[in-house]
Amino acid sequence: MRNLIYFSLLTLISISIISCDGEKSTKSVADNKIKEKPAATFVMDNGSEVQVKTRPLTQADKDRVAENSMKNPDNAEKPAEGTFSRNSPGYQDPATLPKSNKEKLNSVPDACALITSAQVAEIFGIKAQDIEQKDASHTKSPYTRSCFYRWEGASPNTGILLQVQANPVAEEYAEWVSLFVESKRTTGEKEMGSNDTYKYKKLEGLGDDGSYSHRLGKYVWRDGNKYAFMVAFNTNSAPEVQMKNVQKIGKIMMDNYSKMK
Repeated sequence: MRNLIYFSLLTLISISIISCDGEKSTKSVADNKIKEKPAATFVMDNGSEVQVKTRPLTQADKDRVAENSMKNPDNAEKPAEGTFSRNSPGYQDPATLPKSNKEKLNSVPDACALITSAQVAEIFGIKAQDIEQKDASHTKSPYTRSCFYRWEGASPNTGILLQVQANPVAEEYAEWVSLFVESKRTTGEKEMGSNDTYKYKKLEGLGDDGSYSHRLGKYVWRDGNKYAFMVAFNTNSAPEVQMKNVQKIGKIMMDNYSKMK
């Protein structure tokens, strides 16, 4: 009888041990299946996303928090796992992030603000309400602001195009704007839809240096090495008329530009 009771007790103890080990093993497997949390993603003001990998708090972190809490008990810092700071791995200061194309574009003077439709109408002897003004700028060309002034005329899409172009490689080549304007005279420019290259002539009276081609209907000049300005004509006007008009347009543009500085 004693042997039977002893054997029963041994059986119960064995079952209990197996059950406990089984729970521990199951929990361990479940823990191993927990995936690592993804890095936190933060959306910056410019629309870009920055991932910051979190890290467990070290003893040094906890000591720092405790010290700060003793110094400022009313504003005690409460740490939490995953807290990140400028010293955390993966942290990037927003100030060092590259500018978005939209920000770059907005830093260039607005071409549509350099002359009004009424002023264009007066120069060309047409009605202001007949002019369609359109901002043709695009974030795909973040260093150039463009503006169309179109009206019904002798040719399809009669009008003018204004552009303001900033230096796209300012950090590498500060003289890019100067070279851009000068190269129109030294190297020239190909006519659209043709392999023919036309060299510009020197444009007087606008900016620090200027170049023009009546054949291409384009007039460019610059303000130092900051910006290059351009007026392109689609009016089929005679050379002397085009030059007279660009001088009027350019003067108005530069007067308004100087007010933006």
